[in-house]
This record gives sequence, structure tokens and C-alpha cells, in this order.
Amino acid sequence: MRSTAGRLMLLALLFPVVLFAATRHTPARVPTRAELQQIIEAKKAPLQSLVTAEQEFAKLSGSKGIRAAFLASLSLDCVMFRPLPINGYDAYESRPATTAKLAWAPAYAEVSAAGDFGMTTGPWEFTPPAERDGAETAYGDFLSVWRREPGKPWKNALDIGVSHDPPAVGVSATHAVGGPAHEPLPPATEAEPTLLALDQSMSQMAQEFNAARSILAWTSSDLRYLNEGEHPREGDSARNAMIFAARTGTWNPLGSALASSRDMGYTYGVLVSPKGDPAQAPDSAVYVHVWRRLSGDTWKIFAAVDNPLKR
Repeated sequence: MRSTAGRLMLLALLFPVVLFAATRHTPARVPTRAELQQIIEAKKAPLQSLVTAEQEFAKLSGSKGIRAAFLASLSLDCVMFRPLPINGYDAYESRPATTAKLAWAPAYAEVSAAGDFGMTTGPWEFTPPAERDGAETAYGDFLSVWRREPGKPWKNALDIGVSHDPPAVGVSATHAVGGPAHEPLPPATEAEPTLLALDQSMSQMAQEFNAARSILAWTSSDLRYLNEGEHPREGDSARNAMIFAARTGTWNPLGSALASSRDMGYTYGVLVSPKGDPAQAPDSAVYVHVWRRLSGDTWKIFAAVDNPLKR
């Protein structure tokens, strides 16, 4: 009797536990294809995942069309230039779909230490709709800044480009190379200048002292420079081109953004170059400067774009 009673008592004690466990058990939800892709991308190294995001953006343009690709890849507050800064997402949402083709590929990519901020640049090719008589394929280079929140895909936060003659190496033959690795920086101090202030300091130094010294002081030796009508420049050639612009121009910053790790960021605005004749309107260009800080408090521009405003 003690044995039977003991078993009955044990069953009585275990029954609520078994019932509780049964009511708590639910079958695991199968992730969607989009969720699985996000998991895969999150496990990739930040630089690789950024290059992949740019490549997938371009593939989507080829398969779904330009408008659909941009709406899927732009952040809701993306900055574009038409010709002055506008909200890029709103611009693409309001435009109709087109049969034109836009192809591109990243040739260079760089990512912040936090892995949530990056820059890509490379060639693009635009093929107008077949029904447009006489239209020819256009060529150029783009520069894009990307951002992402933890656990979410990359989104294009700023996009600008220039056009030029056909390049020696086309989109299909372009392969991405990565920039220098970024290491975490020490905690922020109240004395750290803003990127807008750095833009203004560079401009003031160029106008009041020496344009060449200003550009050499504020740009990196591996500078990449895009200017409307010209092929991309790198290194000393890029710096010389910026020196020429700085001799007569003044940078007027309008906006900026900074990586959470405070080692990458961008500024954009209008470069104004007065004419010799006061009666003539000044020459102007929209510009983008992409900044990096690899150590200490030294910021350098490592990528820049000048896109003249048409009169």
C-alpha cells in the first residue's frame, strides 16, 4: 500500500508540472526568407556585408527596376542632390517606374569601427529607354554613405554622383577593395569639434592662408575625388584637384552625420566661387566630404565630391 500510495502521490504532484509544460510548448516559427537573409548578413564581417548590400542593390535595379530598387534600399531620410539636397526616398516614391536601366558596382568600400556606418563608391552606367530615339548610354561614378541599426539591413543614407566619358574599366569588370580597418576610439570628450566646424575651419584656412596647405592638412593621402565631367581621381591627383577648387571657393556646410563609434562621418553643402566681375553670379557646386578618424583627434577627408550647379 505504501508503494501504491507513493506512486499515486507522485503522479498527483507531477501532473500540474506536466500540464504546465504542455500548455507552454509552442512549435518554433520558421523564419521568412528575408529574415534568414538578414541573419546571414549579420554574421558577415561589416565590410563584406556592406559590399554585398551595394551589390544586391544593383542586382535589384536590374531585376525589379530603378524605382523599386531605390525604394527598397534608401533610408527614409536619405539625402540626395537634385541638384540641391533633397529627401531621396520621397523623390523616388513620387516618380513613376521607368524601363531605363541603371547598373553599377562598388569599387571601394570602408566601414566604421562600430560596423554601422560605411561608404561605397564605383562606376555606374545608365541606359535610356529603348523607345527614346537618339539617347545614348551615360557613364559616371557614384558615392554612397550607408547606415544600419543593430540587427537590421544596411540602408543608403546619402547618394551623389557625377557623369563623365566612358571609363576604361566598366561596371561588369569592377571589383571592390576595402579601406583601412577602424579600431575603437577612447570615450568622447566635450572638446571634440563637430564635422560642420571642421568643414568651416578648412574653408577659412584655405581663404585666409594657403589653399594648398589647407587641403594637404585636411585630406588623407589616399583621397578619392569625384568631379562632374572628370574620371575619378585618387591620391595626389585628387588633392591637386581639390586645391584648385579651394583657391577661389568657400565651403558652406548644410548638414552632417557621424558614426556611433565617432570615427567616420560626412558633411555636405554648397561650394561658392565668386566671379571676378561682381555683376556676375558666383559659380556654385554641391559637395560631399566623407571624413575618417583612425586615431587621436585627427580627422581627414578621404572621399569628396564636387558637382557644379547649372545656371
